[in-house]
Amino acid sequence: MNIYLVTIPLVSLLLLKVASILFQHLRSGLRSVRGPWAAKWTLGWYTWKVSQGSFEHLNRDLHKKYGPVVRYAPNRYSFSDLEAVKVIYGLGTSFPKSSWYMPWGNPGDSNLFNEQSLAQHAHDRKQYQSTYSMSSLVNYEAFVDKCAELLKHRLSELSAAGQVVDMHHWLQCYAFDVIGMITYGKRLGFLDKGEDVGNVINALGDILGYSTIVGIVYPTLHNIIVPIMNFLAGSKGQGGAYVTAFTKERINETQSNPKAVILDNSDASTQSFLMKFLAKNTSKPDTFTWSHVMNGCLMNMVAGSDTTAISLSAVLYHLLKNPSCMGKLREEVDTFTANGQLSTYVTYKESQAMPYLQAVIKEALRLHPATGLPLERVVPKGGATISGHFFPEGTIVGINTWVAHSDRSIFGEDADSFSPERWLQDDDERVAVMNRFWMPVSLPFIPLWAKQGAAIPRSGSVAIWSIVVDGTSFALNGKNVSYRFHVDPATGDLLLDHFGDRVTENPIAQIMSNGGGWSTQAHLRREFPDLGRGDFRTPAVHIKHAKGFTVCNFKYKSHTVLKGKPAIEKLPGTFGSDDDVSTLIIHLYDEYSSVGADLSYSIFPSFDSIVRNVKIINKGDDVITVEKLSSFSVDFPHENYEMLQLQGEWTRECNRTRRKVEYGLQGFGSTTGYSSHYHNPFLSMVSPSTTESHGEAWGFSLVYTGSFSVEVEKSHQGLTRALVGMNPCQLSWPLRSGESLQSPECVSVFSNLGIGEMSRKFHRLYRKNLIRSKFVSETRPVLLNSWEGLYFDFDDKTIYKLAQESAKLGAKLFVLDDGWFGDKHPRVNDHAGLGDWVANPKRFPSGLNSLAQDITKLQVKDSDEKLQFGLWFEPEMVNQKSELYEQHPEWVLSAGSHARSETRQQLVLNAALPDVQDFIISSVSKIIETVPVSYVKWDNNRAMHESPTPDNHHAYMLGIYHVFDVLTTRFPDVLWEGCASGGGRFDPGILQYFPQVWTSDNMDAFDRIHIQFGTSLVYPPSTMGAHVCSAPNDVTGRSIPMSFRAHVAMMGGSFGFELNPDHTPEEDKAQIPELIKLAEKINPIIIKGDMWRLVLPEDSNFPAAIFVSEDGSQAVLFAFQIRATTVLNYPLLRLAGLDPAARYRLDGGETYSGATLMNGGIQFRFGTDYDSKVVLLERV
Repeated sequence: MNIYLVTIPLVSLLLLKVASILFQHLRSGLRSVRGPWAAKWTLGWYTWKVSQGSFEHLNRDLHKKYGPVVRYAPNRYSFSDLEAVKVIYGLGTSFPKSSWYMPWGNPGDSNLFNEQSLAQHAHDRKQYQSTYSMSSLVNYEAFVDKCAELLKHRLSELSAAGQVVDMHHWLQCYAFDVIGMITYGKRLGFLDKGEDVGNVINALGDILGYSTIVGIVYPTLHNIIVPIMNFLAGSKGQGGAYVTAFTKERINETQSNPKAVILDNSDASTQSFLMKFLAKNTSKPDTFTWSHVMNGCLMNMVAGSDTTAISLSAVLYHLLKNPSCMGKLREEVDTFTANGQLSTYVTYKESQAMPYLQAVIKEALRLHPATGLPLERVVPKGGATISGHFFPEGTIVGINTWVAHSDRSIFGEDADSFSPERWLQDDDERVAVMNRFWMPVSLPFIPLWAKQGAAIPRSGSVAIWSIVVDGTSFALNGKNVSYRFHVDPATGDLLLDHFGDRVTENPIAQIMSNGGGWSTQAHLRREFPDLGRGDFRTPAVHIKHAKGFTVCNFKYKSHTVLKGKPAIEKLPGTFGSDDDVSTLIIHLYDEYSSVGADLSYSIFPSFDSIVRNVKIINKGDDVITVEKLSSFSVDFPHENYEMLQLQGEWTRECNRTRRKVEYGLQGFGSTTGYSSHYHNPFLSMVSPSTTESHGEAWGFSLVYTGSFSVEVEKSHQGLTRALVGMNPCQLSWPLRSGESLQSPECVSVFSNLGIGEMSRKFHRLYRKNLIRSKFVSETRPVLLNSWEGLYFDFDDKTIYKLAQESAKLGAKLFVLDDGWFGDKHPRVNDHAGLGDWVANPKRFPSGLNSLAQDITKLQVKDSDEKLQFGLWFEPEMVNQKSELYEQHPEWVLSAGSHARSETRQQLVLNAALPDVQDFIISSVSKIIETVPVSYVKWDNNRAMHESPTPDNHHAYMLGIYHVFDVLTTRFPDVLWEGCASGGGRFDPGILQYFPQVWTSDNMDAFDRIHIQFGTSLVYPPSTMGAHVCSAPNDVTGRSIPMSFRAHVAMMGGSFGFELNPDHTPEEDKAQIPELIKLAEKINPIIIKGDMWRLVLPEDSNFPAAIFVSEDGSQAVLFAFQIRATTVLNYPLLRLAGLDPAARYRLDGGETYSGATLMNGGIQFRFGTDYDSKVVLLERV
C-alpha cells in the first residue's frame, strides 16, 4: 500500500483544521483579548496547567500581566471586573453552566452543581430550598457540637502523646462525620481513629481530579467511564462507590422504620436530611424523585465535606500564620465569655454577634476560596458585552474567585495580606464594594460550622487570653505576660497571684488570707493596700474622713469587662481600638464610709502592657479628703530585686541609676509641680542578673506631668511593694458627696528578654497608642533654631539673614526662639515681656507676619521645598515687667501673703484658673492664625514654689492639659515640641499632645549620649529633640568634632542645629549639607524603627546603638569612641535586631548574614577622641 495515499489526506485535513482555526481567529472580534500564546490555539495548554494543580495562582498572575480580560483557552475567557460579576452571575441573567460541569455527578442524573439547564436548576433548587435554609440548618448545631467535642478529645490525646497533627486531615474527618450526622443521622466514623473510612478521602481527591480534567477535555466521555468504574468497584466499593453504597444502606435502614419518615412541617426539627428527603419523596414523588433523594445525599457528602474542610483549614492556617489576629480573636471570645454572651458551645446566633470572628472567616475565604478554576458560564443567544468586549453566543466566560479576591482596586494594596480589619473599617461604601466582589462557593454549612471557630481559644493551655474571668479570679494575658489576682473570699480584699512571664494558672502555693486572730496582712500581696487595718507597709490610698479617721476597708463588689479602653476624663492616657486593648474594671466599696474605688486594668496584649488607673468616688454625704492615691500598686514575691530609675539635674537629665532594693522604704519623686529634671516618672524593677538582653524587667511609666511619687518598700516579710502615682505632699483633694477623683494612669510593661526589650515595648506602645499627633510617624524637618546662634541679640534683618543661611545649608525649618515679643515691656532679656504675646514692633517694624512670609518664600538648597517657620512660646509664665502682670497679678501662683519668689525673673501663671486657660489659648491661637507657623516650641523654665492649696498642683495640671488639648486639636498641622529648660517635663503626659520634646539644654555630644541613651529607657527616640551646637559648647566648654556632634543628634527624631553659620568654622560649615542629607535619609528608621542599645556609655568607651526599620529591611548603626586608645585591637561590636537568615549590605558594599553580624560582630577601627561611625544596612 502506498503510504502517501494515507498521509496526504491526513496532512491535508490537519492543515485545513489549522487554516480554519487561523481564519476564525483573524476574523474574530476577540482577537485583541490577550493571554498566553498557546491558549489561542489549543485546549491542551489549559488542560496541562490545570493538571499541575496551581491554576488559581497562574490565573491571578495572568490578570496582573494582561489586564481584566484574559483568554485561557480557545473560546474561554476569564474576567477580573466588578461589572462582569453582575453580567455573568447576577440575578436574572441567562448564562447557563458550561459542559465542564457534566462529570460532576452520575451520568443521566442531574444535581444542583452540574445541572446546565437554567429552568431545571431553578426547579431543583426550589425543591431543596427549605432544607438548606439557615433557619433549618441551625437546628443541627447539636450535631456540630457533638463532633467538635469528639475532635477536641482526639486532638488532646494526640497532644498528650506528643504527636504531630495534620490538622487538614483531622478537619476533613470532622467534616465527613458532621456531614454524616446531618445527612444520615449517623457518623461515618472518621473521628474514631482518624482513619480514611472506605478510602473516601483519598478517592475524593481522585474524583475531583477526574471530574476537573474530563470536564475540560471531553465531558461526554463521562457517560462511558463511570459505569465501568462502578462495575470494577463492586457492591461495597471504595471512595465514591463506598459513599453511594453507604447512602443506599441508610435509605433502606430509614425506610424500614416508618416513624422516621416525617414531613417537613413536623416538630422533629433535627431530622436528618435523608429523612426529610424521603418524606418529601413520599408526599410528592413526581416532583421530588428518587434521584433527588440520592443526589441530595451524595452532593452533601462529596462536595459539602471537602469544600468545608478546605475553608476551615484556611481559617486556621491564616490565624496561625498571623498570631496577632489569633490574639485578637481570642480576646474577642474572652470578652464575650466574660460578659456572659457565649454558651459553653457557642451558638450560631452568638457567633453572628462577634464582628472579629465574622471578619476572620470572611477574610480567610477571600484569600483561600474553595474552588480554583473560573466558574464557567456560556454566553446565551444574542451574545453579550462584558468588560468592553462583545462575546458571541456559545463563548465560555467566567470569573475565578482567586482572581476576584486579589483585585487591589477592590480590596486595597494589601489584597495579598490577611487582614480581617478590612471588613471592619468605617468606610461603608468600600465595604459594600468588597462584599459585591466577595464570591466564596455557596456552602450552607460554613456559617453553621464557622461558629466553632469561636471555640478555638477555649482549648486549654494553648490559648492566649487577654482577659479571663473565672468567678472572682481574674487574669490579664499578653503575648509574654500574665497578671493574675483574685478576691479573698474571707475579706473581700484583692490579692495578687502573679505578675510576670506568661502562665495559665496560679503559682503552686497555698493561697493565704487574713483570717484574723494573730495574723496580719504583712504576708499578703495586696492589689489596693489601704491604711489602718494591719498592713503596716506604705499604702496606695489614704483617705481622711469627715470624722477624722483614715481607715478604709475596700471590698470587692463587682466587675466590668470592656472591649477597648475608656478615655480618662481630663487627663492624658493611652488609647486603642477594640482590637488593640481590653479593659477590666474592678468595683470596690467601703460600706462603712460609703466610698467607692474603681480599679481599671487595660491590657495591650501585643506589647505585654497593663495600664492601671484608680477612681475614688464619694458616695456618702460627708466631705472626704484624698491624701494619697497611687495609680499602680504591685506587691512582688519574696525575691531579690534591683530598681532602675532616671535621675539627674538641669543639663544632665535622665541618667540611668541602678541600685539594690534594701529592706525598708526607698524611692524618689518630684515636688516641683512638674515631672522635673531631677527624677523622671518612671521605675523599672529588675532581677539582679537582668541585662539589656536577658532576664526579667518590669517597667512602670506614669502618664502625668505633675509632681509624682515612686515608693519601693521591702518589708520584714521579704515582699517588695512598688507604688507609682501623684505626690501625696501636693494632693489633699477634697471630695464632696457624688464627686470623684481620677488618678493618672500608669503604664506597666513586662519583658522576659531584658531591659532592652522592655524599652522597645514602651516605644512601640507610645508611638501607636499614646501620641495622638499626626506627626508621630512622619519624618521631621531638619531645623535651625536661633537661640544659641543669636540669644536675645537680633532684629528682623539678622533673623532673615540667619533664615537665609539655614535654607542654603539645607535646613527645612527655621525656628525663631525667645525674644520676639513684648511691646511696652520688650523681651530683650529674660527680665521682661513674658505674658505679652505680641510681636516687638521695634524689632519687627513691618510685623512678624511680614518677616515670616518672607522666610517661608526661601528655597531650601537641593530641594523643591520652601523653608518653614516656627516660633518659641512660654505661655505658662509671666514677668512682673509685663502688661499681663500689671493687669492680672491675681493670675499668678501664690500662697496668701507670702512673697512671690522669682526664678529666672519670672512667675508661674495659675493654669488651674479658667481665665488663665482661656488667655493662653487665645494668645497662642491668635499668633498661629495670623503668622504662617508650622512649628511651636512650648517652653517652661521654672518650677512651682508657692501654691494656694496642695490640691492646686493637680488642678494646675488638669488646666494645662485642657490648654494642650484645645490647641493641638485646633491646630493639628502644627508640629508641637515640648520643653522645660530641656527635659524638665519629658513624660508620657506631654507626649499625648506633643510628639517630641527637647531632651536637654545641654547639646554637648558627650553628655548627650548618656542623656539620650537614658531617655530611651522608656521614651521612643522619635520623641527626642536633638541638635548640633557650636564648639566649644556653651554649657561645658568642650570642643567636639562636627561629625560626632551630628551623629549623636541623629539618634533623635527631631534633628537640627543651634548655631550661627557666620560664626561656624568653614571646615564644620562645609560638612553640614551632607550631614543633613544623611540625617534625612535615616530619619524614617529613627522615627518608626526599633532601637537596640548595644553598648551603654556608662559601661564602655565605645557606646553603640542600632535602629532597625519596621519591616526589618533597613537598619542604621551608630558606633562611637569617646577617648582615643592605644590598644591595637578594638572590641567586637555584635549587632542585634537583624534577621539571622537574611543578608545585609553594609553602606552599599559587602554583604553579610544577620547571624554573622549578630554573633560574630564588626570590629571598627577608630581614630582620635570623639570619633564616630554611622553605617546603613540594607537587607538584600
